[in-house]
Amino acid sequence: MIHNFEQNKLSHAYLIKSDDTNYSTSFCYELSADILETKTGLLLKGSHPDCLAIGENGKISVENINQIIENLSVRPYSANKKVYIIFGADNMNEQSQNKLLKSLEEPPKDVIFLLTAKSTKTILQTILSRVTTIELDKLEADKIYNLLIQSGVSQEDAQIAVSVCHGNSTLASKLVNQKFIDQYNLIFDILENLNGSKQCLYYASKIDVKQTDMSEFVDTLSLVVRDVCMVLSSADRLVNNKHKIKELKTISQNLNLIACTNILETCIHLKEDLYYNTSSVAVLDKLLFKIAEEKAKCRK
Repeated sequence: MIHNFEQNKLSHAYLIKSDDTNYSTSFCYELSADILETKTGLLLKGSHPDCLAIGENGKISVENINQIIENLSVRPYSANKKVYIIFGADNMNEQSQNKLLKSLEEPPKDVIFLLTAKSTKTILQTILSRVTTIELDKLEADKIYNLLIQSGVSQEDAQIAVSVCHGNSTLASKLVNQKFIDQYNLIFDILENLNGSKQCLYYASKIDVKQTDMSEFVDTLSLVVRDVCMVLSSADRLVNNKHKIKELKTISQNLNLIACTNILETCIHLKEDLYYNTSSVAVLDKLLFKIAEEKAKCRK
C-alpha cells in the first residue's frame, strides 16, 4: 500500500479491518493526513474542508450517508483529493450500505473512501468487492506500553494492561482502571494462596459478582495459568506477564502441567456456562474449588 501511495496509485476505497478501534482510527487519520498533505491534528479537530468523517460515535444513519453523497460533487477545496472516513462500517444497516454502494461503484476521481470495521461479517459482499481490505497487525507490546505511559498511566498498571490485552490498544486503555487492577492482583493471590475449600469461601467473599465481569475474570485467570505452564516448561521467554515472573514461579511450585491443563479446561467450560447464562456465583464457586482441588492433588 505504501508503494502504491508513493506511485500515486491509491485505490478509490479501503476497508481497514481491526478489532483495535483506537489503532484503526489513528491509522485512518494518519493516512488521510498523508493523502491530503496536511497535519493529523487538523483532521482530528474536524476542521479540514476536504475530509469528512462519520461514525465516530458508533452510529451511522442513512442521513449520514446522504451527507456524504451530497458532498461528493463538491470539488476539493485546499488539497488535490477529498477523503471520506466511515468509522465502524460494520455498524451500518443494509439500507445505509446500499445507499453507499453506488458511490463506491462510481466515485469521482478525486475521492478516496476509508472505512473501518472490526469484522466484515455484517458488510454486504457487494461492498467488500469494491474496496481494498487492509487487515492491521496487532500492535507490539512496547508500543502499547509507551502509549499508556504517555497518557499518564503508571508503569505498573501499564505493564498489567499490556500483558493481558492481546496487542489491542483499545482494550489496554479500558483495563487501566482500579477495579480491573485489583481483580488482576487478586487472581495472583488466589493461585498462590488458595489451598482448601474453606479458603474458597474467603476468596468468593472478596469478589462482588454483581460488579465483576466474570467472563473477563475467567479470561484473565486463563492467561495467568497459561503463563504458569510456560514457567513449568522452562519457556520463560513466552510468558506474557513478564513483570510477574517471580510470582509465577512461586505459583508453579504448587502446580504441575496436568493441574494447569485441568484448570484451563475448566475455564473453557465455564465460559460456555456463562454464554448460556449460568449464575456468576455458580461459575465462581466451580472455578475456585477446581483450583483448590488441583493444588491438593499436586501436594499428594
